[in-house]
Amino acid sequence: MNPARFVVVLLILMVSLLLAAGLVNVLVDPYDIFGMPRIKDFNAKKPAADTHTPMVKAFQMERAAPRTVLFGTSRVDIGLDPGHTAWPPTAKPVYNYGYPGVSVEVILQQLPHAAHAGPLRRAVVALEFHDFLSPQLSQPKEPNEIERRLKLLSDTESATARNAQRLNDATSATLTLRAVIDSLDTVLRQRGTSGGDVNEKGLTSEASFARFARSDGYNDLFTQTDLSIAKARDYAAHRLSGTLPTDFAELVYVRSIIEFCRDRNIELYLFIPPYHADYLEIADAAGLWDRFEGLKLALVKLVEEYQGKENSMPIALWDFASYDGYTTEVVPVKGDLQTPLKWFWEPAHFKKALGDIMLSRMQGSDEYEFGVRLSSTSISERLADGRARRAVYRAANPGEVQRVAALIQSARQARDRGLAKSAVAAR
Repeated sequence: MNPARFVVVLLILMVSLLLAAGLVNVLVDPYDIFGMPRIKDFNAKKPAADTHTPMVKAFQMERAAPRTVLFGTSRVDIGLDPGHTAWPPTAKPVYNYGYPGVSVEVILQQLPHAAHAGPLRRAVVALEFHDFLSPQLSQPKEPNEIERRLKLLSDTESATARNAQRLNDATSATLTLRAVIDSLDTVLRQRGTSGGDVNEKGLTSEASFARFARSDGYNDLFTQTDLSIAKARDYAAHRLSGTLPTDFAELVYVRSIIEFCRDRNIELYLFIPPYHADYLEIADAAGLWDRFEGLKLALVKLVEEYQGKENSMPIALWDFASYDGYTTEVVPVKGDLQTPLKWFWEPAHFKKALGDIMLSRMQGSDEYEFGVRLSSTSISERLADGRARRAVYRAANPGEVQRVAALIQSARQARDRGLAKSAVAAR
C-alpha cells in the first residue's frame, strides 16, 4: 500500500471510530444532555451526571420547561423531590435546580435561566444560614463555571453565545475520550447500588451518602461533618466580631429574588432548611445563635414589606430549623454499621424522606407537625419555642453538648495558632 493510500485509510478508520464513539455516547447519553430514552439495565441511571451538574441541569432545565423550580444547595439537590405527590397539577412540571455549594447570590443568577426555559410560575428557594455569615458582601471575582454558564444561558445574552455554549457541551459529551469512559461506566454500573443518578427532573440520588453510611457508619459521617462545620462556624464568628446580629448584607440578594418574582408574578416559597441538633449546637457554641434568630426576624420583616405592597405575588416564608423529633434523632455509636437514621445523613443534609414532609407542609398539608410558616404574629412564639426545646434537648443530652463545646474550643485554638503564625510570618 502506498503512503498516500495508507494515510487515507487511516483517516477513514479514525473518523469511523470517532463517529462510532459519538453514536454510542449519544445513545447512552451519560450526562442526559440529549434526553435519550432511559432504558433499564442500559442507561436508566446516570452515575456520571452528578459530576457534571452545571452542564446536565442546564440541558434538563430547558427540556423540562418547568412551571415550578426548586433552588438551593446540595440539600435541595438530593432532598426535595420534583416528582413528589404533594405538587398540585397547576405546579407541574417541577424541576430541581439545586447545585452543590451555590449561594443565595448564585440562586439570583439561576432565576433568569429558569424563567427563560419555561413558564415559571412558582419558585421554591432554600435560604442557608451559612450564606448570611459575612460582615460584608464579597468583592467581584472571576466567575466560576456555574456563574459563567448561567450568564451565557440567561435571556440577556445573545443567542449566538448560548448556541456556542450548547455546541461546545454537545461536542464534549460525544467526541471526547472522557465521554466514552463515562458511557462505558454508565452501562456497567446500572445494576447494584454503587451507581448514582440525576433523574430527568433534576433530583440527584442519595447513593453516595448511602454508600458511605454502609461502609463507615452514620457516626463517622456525623463526626467528620461536625468537625468541618465547627471550623467554619468558629471562623465566621471571628470575622463577625463587633458586628450586630441583625446586620445581614446578603439580604440584598433575597430582596432581588423577591423583586424578580414580583415583577413576573411568580409565587415564591422561601424556607430555612432543617439542620440536625449537632449543627444547631455548633452554631450556638460558636456564639452565632443570636445571629440565627436575627436572620429569621430580618427575613420576616423583609417578606412582610412586600406582602403589604399592592399587586404583590403570593410569598411564604417557612422555618424548618429548630429542635424537634426530626432534628434530634439519635446518632448510632461509632462502629455501628447496622442502625440507620431515618431523617438525616449527617448534620447538614436531611434525607429525601424528610424533604417529602417539608414539601407536603409547604403545599398546605397539616398531616405533619414540622416547620412553621413565619410571620410577624408567629415569629416570637417560634423563637421562644426553639429556646425551650433546646433546653429540653440539652438536659437530656449533656454528653453531646459537651462534645460540641469541645469541638468549638479545638477549632478556636487551631484558629488562634494559625493567626499567630501568620502574624509572625508577616513581620
